[in-house]
Amino acid sequence: MQKRYSDFISLLKAHNKSGSEHCDMVVNGMCITTLRLLRENGLIRGFSLVNTSHRKKLYPRATVYLNFCHRWNPAIADIRLFKNTGRDFTPVSYLSRKGLIGRRKLYLISNMRGLQLISLPELLKNNLSVEGRVLVEFTV
Repeated sequence: MQKRYSDFISLLKAHNKSGSEHCDMVVNGMCITTLRLLRENGLIRGFSLVNTSHRKKLYPRATVYLNFCHRWNPAIADIRLFKNTGRDFTPVSYLSRKGLIGRRKLYLISNMRGLQLISLPELLKNNLSVEGRVLVEFTV
């Protein structure tokens, strides 16, 4: 599942940089949850799942509609995927130790509550007590 998710983030990053208005990609449950979080925070316009009744035994596909700001600048300036395999993962506490937390950055964190998209003010409000693994960093 980790490979499919990293492919999903890489495709999202490539289409975002190229200025495409929409892109089609194979998704799984974790990808769909990420798309919902991005839509709720206004980083993408939306997404639609392709009818899966015709696609038996295959993963569903989604069409993602990217969001752009003034003069076709993408709403997401950069996407950084953290290494997250087996024992090699990035905890939230690593961000504060290395000074990686930036003002215009959102972090997708996987923890016991599921996936969360958290910004710097939320992390500081919680005194960096949010536990979990950092999956992706979005610069807006």
